[in-house]
Amino acid sequence: MPTSSTSIDKPLIKRLVQGDEHAFKQVYDVYYDKLYYYCLRFVKSEELVQELLQDIFVKLWTNREKIDPKLSFNAYLYQIARNHTFDFLKEAARDQKIKEELLLSAAIAHNHEEDNLTYAEYTGIANEAIEKLPAQRKLIFQLSRFEGLSYQEIATTLGISRNTVKVQMLRALKAIRKHLTLHTDLTISTILCLTLFW
Repeated sequence: MPTSSTSIDKPLIKRLVQGDEHAFKQVYDVYYDKLYYYCLRFVKSEELVQELLQDIFVKLWTNREKIDPKLSFNAYLYQIARNHTFDFLKEAARDQKIKEELLLSAAIAHNHEEDNLTYAEYTGIANEAIEKLPAQRKLIFQLSRFEGLSYQEIATTLGISRNTVKVQMLRALKAIRKHLTLHTDLTISTILCLTLFW
């Protein structure tokens, strides 16, 4: 969990904003381990988390002038970490190799090597859930996840409102996550990767 913003003082943040590399190093030392374990909750791979952290701190440095020393630096940094991690999961969901690595890392983290299903089997279970969706909901999900259409494009294609598309997608994702939770030992973060960011 994020730590108190008192971990570092406002003068240090002001120095960071001004481009003081020593101040940046102090911030790095204070937050690296905290962010490491925070990101590891979502990305069950130590190697990938280390890469994420490099990007997060680079982004912090390159956008340092946007930091408002009057506001919570702690909240600001964790927001960067959270957004970057979820952006990574979205991208990973489109990359077969990274997706399989996430699945494998999650499996190892939970010590289920002997019981783990293969990636193809996980996908098969997800497809079972999709097939069980009501016809319109299934079509909307497929147009979004498999055809890459936006909610507005789906709405125009099917002659329904964008809000209807959004509601149906939320219900589809909820049903698929529930099915995966009941039929696999996947972690929540990996299930999100397979469904929310398919």
